[in-house]
Amino acid sequence: MGIYIPSRYTNEWMRAQVGNNRKRSSVILTQGQKETIVADLEQFYVSKQRYEELGIPWRRDYLLFGTPDTGKTSLVTALASNLSLKCLHVEFSPRAHPDERISNLLACVTACSVILLEDIDSFFHRRQKADAQVKLSYSGFINALGGVAAIRSGRVDIRMELANCDGYPLEQMFLKFFTDADAAKRFAASFPSGEFSPATIQERLLKSKSLKQALVAFLPDQSAQ
Repeated sequence: MGIYIPSRYTNEWMRAQVGNNRKRSSVILTQGQKETIVADLEQFYVSKQRYEELGIPWRRDYLLFGTPDTGKTSLVTALASNLSLKCLHVEFSPRAHPDERISNLLACVTACSVILLEDIDSFFHRRQKADAQVKLSYSGFINALGGVAAIRSGRVDIRMELANCDGYPLEQMFLKFFTDADAAKRFAASFPSGEFSPATIQERLLKSKSLKQALVAFLPDQSAQ
């Protein structure tokens, strides 16, 4: 698996980094979420002939939304890695690509690819505040997507909100770093669910060498216990 981004100089994709074959198991979400998408993808992969018989483009559209650092990009790259797919990454910003360039880039998408489009909603919300230098219009973007994807009302196959950690992800995240099931349960029960993102949990657990250090990293008053 490789991650590709738009080239600065041409209407083509360039390799940004070699894929690290990220394991699907390394991404921890709310219980059942990852399993739902994996099951859907497995069903999709055995349905190509049926799509062809029905005259429907063989593609799948997922809308992942939620607060930052909740695993959206990690999930996509892990699935792409496990399925040996190219991951074509477009990050929207005030200097986003103009309509014609986006159209050309999407026209160059090859089979066995995942197109990862990030921050679309916030980009177009900001654009409504009228930045004259932004060359990408919503209508132009939707028209460009018409050939490869269909992110519009009624056409997204699965919508899923990824949130901060509740009890299950907290416990599973702890078990990534320590093999103590009882300690994992105590860790998960030590603070309210929804307070920390998976990225924050992982960063602080990586620096901890014990349950006590892990708890202190999140709850300083634990140092007195």
